Amino acid sequence: MLARRAQRGELVRLAPGTYASTHRWLLLSRQDRRRVTAVAFADSRRRPVTFCGTTALELLGYPVVERASLLHVRAAHRGDSGTRRQVSPYVNEQAVLRTVAELSAQGLINGDGRVPLLPSVRRHWNAPGAAWAGTADCGQEAGLGPMTVGDEAPAEVLGPVGGPLSLTVTEVSVRLEDGTVLGRVRVDPLPAAMAMVFGSEPLSTGTAPADAIKRRHGDAETVAGQARGLLRTAAQRIRFDAQWRFADSRSESAGESLSRALIHEAGFVVPDLQYRVLTATGELVARTDFYWDEIRLTAEFDGLAKYTGRLARLGAAGPVGQDALVREKRREDAVRREGYGMARWIWADLFTRPRFVALLEQYGVPRRGR
Repeated sequence: MLARRAQRGELVRLAPGTYASTHRWLLLSRQDRRRVTAVAFADSRRRPVTFCGTTALELLGYPVVERASLLHVRAAHRGDSGTRRQVSPYVNEQAVLRTVAELSAQGLINGDGRVPLLPSVRRHWNAPGAAWAGTADCGQEAGLGPMTVGDEAPAEVLGPVGGPLSLTVTEVSVRLEDGTVLGRVRVDPLPAAMAMVFGSEPLSTGTAPADAIKRRHGDAETVAGQARGLLRTAAQRIRFDAQWRFADSRSESAGESLSRALIHEAGFVVPDLQYRVLTATGELVARTDFYWDEIRLTAEFDGLAKYTGRLARLGAAGPVGQDALVREKRREDAVRREGYGMARWIWADLFTRPRFVALLEQYGVPRRGR
């Protein structure tokens, strides 16, 4: 029955024996699709799976932005390490492409004529924390539940699988952005996930979770110290220290964090954050994401949620569409009347680095060292 529905394009196959509605799958955000596939992957394995690196950070509730969609897991042995592509979830891809076209025409997804694939699985051997990771067994709860979309997806930490929380595998309850519980999975504890990402990945990968940890974790510096202690080499510790110093708790979204990291990596002066534009009498005009005092330029990262319906998430509260666009235009005009410039960019700019660099140069953003 399920196989026949998949053949008709009504269902997608996420893992052996696990299917989801094609409509619901396509309407999910990229982050929610990673959460769903992580639970489906873990539930389909004979051995317990422990997620690590950026996947662990995301499942623990911290934002991650990666161009390549990957699930990071700990390898059972050295020969198990490496990256493997998962089988396509589409039994009848042409039927699914027709659904993509229909949803795009309705403005429900920002379709580009392609179907989202399952993330590849990258297995890591001997990563930071390998001495204790993956040694305990715990039950897992499958059940993907109704797949809808919403606003936030905090992970509920259910507790360590034996021993102190900071040094043992942790079990988390994974939720969609609307709060729907998907199931429970095993993840590296926060210090190990931080060590693996901040000790080896570029700023553009680590800044979003690092900013969020500084902003939201009650004892961030202690956890950072534990993470640093897991690193084996001086080069890893130098990279970790640079990432942690660069992290800023004032950043309020993954898009803002990625923007700042790319600005730095491209050699530009890093802007001030959450700048308050005031009138001559001290009245607040606006608070902008970024500001370069040298050229009196403010800037905003636009995730498009303020302006569009489905792209803001189906059923999201608050104004969307033309009214929000008009309000934002008036806000920008008010900022310009106070003698400031205003730059804007979106996700597509950040994912096309030459275009983002050209945009910064167009607005005269200064380079470091000049």
